[in-house]
Amino acid sequence: MQPELLQFATVTLCVGAGTLALRSAFILPGSAARLPEGFRRALAFVPAAVFAGLLVASLHPERVIHPGDPVQLRLPAMLIATLVALRTKSILWTILSGMGSLWLLSWLATLL
Repeated sequence: MQPELLQFATVTLCVGAGTLALRSAFILPGSAARLPEGFRRALAFVPAAVFAGLLVASLHPERVIHPGDPVQLRLPAMLIATLVALRTKSILWTILSGMGSLWLLSWLATLL
C-alpha cells in the first residue's frame, strides 16, 4: 500500500472514530445523562435554522454574475417549490417542482 493512501486511510478512520465517539456520547449513557428541558426544546429549532442559513447563503448577491445566471433563478424556483410544499405536503413533489422549475427557468434564460 502506498504511504499517502495509508496516511489518508489512517486519518480518515481516526477522524471518523472521534466523530462517532463525540456524537454517541449523548446516546450511550441512556437515561443517566438527561438533557435539560430548555435545551431539548431549543433543539427543535436547529433544522429550521440550518435550512434558513443554507437558503440565505445560496441567494447571496455576490454569487449573481449576470441576469441569466442560474444562481439568480433560484429565488423563483424556491418560491415555486415552497408553494408546492405548502399545497401538497410532499417532499418528492417539492423537490421535483423546485428542480424542474429551476431547469426550465435556466433553459428559458438561455433562449433570451
